[in-house]
Amino acid sequence: MNGSFYQCLLGQEFDRLPLALQRLHGGRGITRATGCLDVESDATWLGRILTRLLGLPELEKNVQVRLTVESDRNGERWERWFGDRRFISRQERRGDMFIESFGVLAIGFELVASEAGLRFVQQRTWWLGIPWPRPLGPRVEALEAPATDGWEVDIRLALPLWGPLLRYHGIMRQE
Repeated sequence: MNGSFYQCLLGQEFDRLPLALQRLHGGRGITRATGCLDVESDATWLGRILTRLLGLPELEKNVQVRLTVESDRNGERWERWFGDRRFISRQERRGDMFIESFGVLAIGFELVASEAGLRFVQQRTWWLGIPWPRPLGPRVEALEAPATDGWEVDIRLALPLWGPLLRYHGIMRQE
């Protein structure tokens, strides 16, 4: 495999990304970043309980976030610390699709690179390895965009019948 995991996924489209995102996604080995994000929710009390059970970040403004990305030839392991709460995912490729796995849940995305940033467009969902019907699965919207001294992240999670569950957004800076 030539290039980083994301370079292989995006091919020539990788060069369209803003420099901050090329630095983040162009590395091999270990990459670290820090930032300050807002974790918000319009969820009902039941939705907030579900958020906690899924191990998602706690609601908090200006939470300090640490990110460690470990790249290998098969993908990347993302370890995020929202304050003292850890959230881990694994990113890999299945065919032409980018997959991010969180324990028993895996979500497939199409990656759309442009000068404006990187959009993750959800395509599929698997629960315990079984394809999940789109109307019943979680909906994830994710965007990384350039910022003055780093990059902005904006992640939104919603569930059918529940509506919006969680959003986290803010600025990250590579160390």
